[in-house]
Amino acid sequence: MTQLYIILGVVAVLLVLSVFASKAAAKLGVPTLLLFMALGIVAGSEGVGGLWFDYPRIAQGVGVVALVYILYAAGFDTHAAELRQQMWPALSLATIGVFVSCLLMAAFSHYVFGLKWASGVLPGAVVSSTDAAAVFSALRAKNTSLKPGLRHLIEAESGSNDPMAVFLTFAGITAVLAPQTSIASHIGHFFLEMGLGAALGYVGAKGTVYIINHIRLEWDGLYPVLSIALVLLFFAICSRLGGNGFLGVYVAGMVVGNTTLIHRRSLLMFHDGIAWLLQIAMFLILGLQVFPSQLLTVAKVGLLLSVFLIVVARPLSVLAALIPFRFNIRDQMFISWAGLRGAAPIILATIAVTSNVPHSDSVPYCFLCRSAFRCGSGHHY
Repeated sequence: MTQLYIILGVVAVLLVLSVFASKAAAKLGVPTLLLFMALGIVAGSEGVGGLWFDYPRIAQGVGVVALVYILYAAGFDTHAAELRQQMWPALSLATIGVFVSCLLMAAFSHYVFGLKWASGVLPGAVVSSTDAAAVFSALRAKNTSLKPGLRHLIEAESGSNDPMAVFLTFAGITAVLAPQTSIASHIGHFFLEMGLGAALGYVGAKGTVYIINHIRLEWDGLYPVLSIALVLLFFAICSRLGGNGFLGVYVAGMVVGNTTLIHRRSLLMFHDGIAWLLQIAMFLILGLQVFPSQLLTVAKVGLLLSVFLIVVARPLSVLAALIPFRFNIRDQMFISWAGLRGAAPIILATIAVTSNVPHSDSVPYCFLCRSAFRCGSGHHY
């Protein structure tokens, strides 16, 4: 029992410090998620805490659950009227933008580091999605005011581009492990997965609204419990039936959040709290898996890929996605620089590891997440 008390105490201390870190991040104007990860590094095996953690499958499991509720909470808090104003530019950024960014990163990995094209798709896919929480925590900290249309566009893109990144990551893994798979097969699977995910998300949302509005529970505290269970249930069903579960939960969150719902305010606050808790847990786990002594080993590759992503791949992908729309160059550059990465790359990197992609213990953790995780093999290329 003594060991259990110690574990519980350590978890509680890390959570409390993470909450305090969010306050510090607001004053410093940096993403809170960065400080969460820093806390994990300090508490890790080579930090002052000495907590050894090297379990990518656990990290992946926590990450998948976290991303499910993060996307659902993002959709729940999205106002349909605001989204409609920027729907097509956001969809273009979430699909064409992500694809172009992935392709450019693959080309860079191929020509500069000598990776095969199939392997080069993997780092591009993993870092191709953006994170709204990371972006707006920094903007709010500096009291930055944006044009409403620009803010809604960045929010909508950040909430909707994770499913495309997930699809491209699995396509990259398939290309490495089963190179005989045709491009036509990938394209057909894409439309099937996205279409089914969106449809099932809509159906699941309507079912959720009906159940919550008509079940008439005796205790109000059970409504959040019911909501948690329903979100996880239709993610599992959607994924099992071949749809994109992440797109499904995001669509479901938007539909539920924009429908008449009893206890809507309390459910919104509850899911927001769950999303924050899981983000903290995920980034703490990410930090625990970092081995600082190995950072120099991968620093060159990681920094080169990061600079290329920030300076070339992201701006060009935004330009390509927004060509049909009327955005001036200043707005396009701001959208490019506001493309901070967050939760998804962590989860997608662990998927490559647990899928037994060759050298995935060094490649995804070295430069897909631009950090050093249990990397000592030297198989970076």
